[in-house]
Amino acid sequence: MTGTMTRARARPRAQGRKYVYEAHERGRNADLRRQLDALEPGNRDYKQVIKLILKLNNANHAVKHKGVSFKTRHERKIFFDAFFYDLRRETIYRNIEPRRLKEDHVEAMTLVWEARDLSAGTIANYLSYLRTWCQWTNRPPETVRDAAYYFGEDSPLAHRRQVAEYDHSWIAAGIDHADVLPRIVEICPYVAIQTEFSLELAFRPKEARCVRPHEAVIPISDAIVDDIPEGCEATHCVRVQHGTKGDRVFTEGQHGALLLGAGQGRHHPQACRHQRSRAAPRAGWRRVPGRRRRAASGARRGRPGSRYRPQSAGRCRQTARA
Repeated sequence: MTGTMTRARARPRAQGRKYVYEAHERGRNADLRRQLDALEPGNRDYKQVIKLILKLNNANHAVKHKGVSFKTRHERKIFFDAFFYDLRRETIYRNIEPRRLKEDHVEAMTLVWEARDLSAGTIANYLSYLRTWCQWTNRPPETVRDAAYYFGEDSPLAHRRQVAEYDHSWIAAGIDHADVLPRIVEICPYVAIQTEFSLELAFRPKEARCVRPHEAVIPISDAIVDDIPEGCEATHCVRVQHGTKGDRVFTEGQHGALLLGAGQGRHHPQACRHQRSRAAPRAGWRRVPGRRRRAASGARRGRPGSRYRPQSAGRCRQTARA
């Protein structure tokens, strides 16, 4: 009876917090819209207009109903500030209103980008940001076209190059990983493990930084069928979810490299300890907290680096670490 009443009370409480947060967001957005409407079209403080539009929309995805990373938000802000600054300084449009972006303005900036010898990928990203801006400011879709419309189909700036023009690897540069690995370990053992991931599992740099070793190794039966090569005899594979998409099948030697990143290797006894602490409860382990102490705010906090033991070991007791 007590447990039922507790659950009945907890559910509205959690929902109430959600409603309070949503109400706060609605009130904040309404206040930002009032501030934006107060700035009449043609206002000289164009930077304030950009700032308010970013506060309203920068956390949202351009197409899907979800948020975006802090990296994307930062790059958007940097681009829009620089775009309208250059549009006022490098073109004839000296008094451009950010909320009244037109096709002529975009075409004028593409000439500036071409003169700066930017790559096709960079220009494609810029045009993608401008399409997002047009959605935020209710501009027509034809305001921003594809790169081929501005530079022509035969221009090298019209299409991305999908194949690398030269080998970017360490091997091509004459660098031996075994020789530089001890020097990397002295500076940062985490970066050393990331280089081993790239060497053994062919991870991209971002994949090596974002992978969670204790969550990445899964049975081959749980992998996507289309991603499993024919005749594969591996029993496990590495699911790369953070920093990329898809699954990768690894061998026994590569499995050892992954365990190395999980903190069981020679580089650092506490390597990836934070990842292990987050993954352990989901892997069927229970926390054995250390001695607790009170923070200045009065909240109780456990000691960092708490140990774990299997749940089958019985009731979890609070024990102080030596």
